[in-house]
Amino acid sequence: MPHTLVLGAGPLGRATIDACKLDGHDITLATRSGTTIDGTTSIVLDITAADATNMLRTTHEDHPIDAIVVACNFPYGKWEAPWAATTTNLIAAATELDTTIVLAGNLYGYGPSTSSLSESHPLNAKFASGRTRAKVWQRMHEATQAGQIRAVEVRGSDYIGPTAGGAAHAGDRLIDPILQGKAAYPLGNPDLPHSWTAVADFGALLARATSDSRMHGAAWHVPSAPAASIRELAEQVATIAEAPKPTLHAIPYWPMRAAAFASPMMRGLSEVGYQFTQPFVMADQHTRDELGVTHTPLIDTLTATVAARRAQLQAQQ
Repeated sequence: MPHTLVLGAGPLGRATIDACKLDGHDITLATRSGTTIDGTTSIVLDITAADATNMLRTTHEDHPIDAIVVACNFPYGKWEAPWAATTTNLIAAATELDTTIVLAGNLYGYGPSTSSLSESHPLNAKFASGRTRAKVWQRMHEATQAGQIRAVEVRGSDYIGPTAGGAAHAGDRLIDPILQGKAAYPLGNPDLPHSWTAVADFGALLARATSDSRMHGAAWHVPSAPAASIRELAEQVATIAEAPKPTLHAIPYWPMRAAAFASPMMRGLSEVGYQFTQPFVMADQHTRDELGVTHTPLIDTLTATVAARRAQLQAQQ
């Protein structure tokens, strides 16, 4: 039974745990707060701390770790220092413990582009968050190329699905108003094509990367549904829910840019505003061809999302 350590209990951490359970993994969940999830062993671990490698060594002594899935994140606008420490600690631990590192990545490292983004696209981001994410993978990749560790990065676009959460652009803050017959307030242009990655599909590929040696040393894009605008998503949700035609009031990005001077979080969000002011499309054919995987149909993901959010909203009444 493979032993997988999952760092982080957010949407991707939980989706990875679900997929690993299906594959028969023994799972340890590590979080800063000690979050517990049924069917896992929980430990408290701050992966940025100076003694994080010692903590991982102790966990390994109790039960050898075959793979570490890095599904944690840090506050927007404050990524550089914690990600640098996390990367150093993970490389040290993987070198010592002979374990595979699987990074849950995003598309920030590529920066703005007029073409669809593939894994071969250069990591040319000029803004802080993008440079930070690019540097994490570059360090991991260099250590893998040197034979020091085994690392994989799995990259996806914005989350969609029942567990996407309130912070996701196509999460609760888009779905809930539609179910309630209210106006929704998406950021940017709601009529531009945009790639959306199902959280469950993301977790499944992260779980696969823990044991598929073909994936080592490379970045992989999660197969995702064909690009769709926020308006198209909203209209599909309304149809599924038998709700009125959705009303969308787009919020421009300039207020965020103005607020960025006073707030690191607003600065981090404003940096990626280009993703909703121009087409933002992710290519995933390489993963489909090489690994033989596909995406969950968008209608299935949205149907499950509507059912889950409707049940949660009713429970809150």
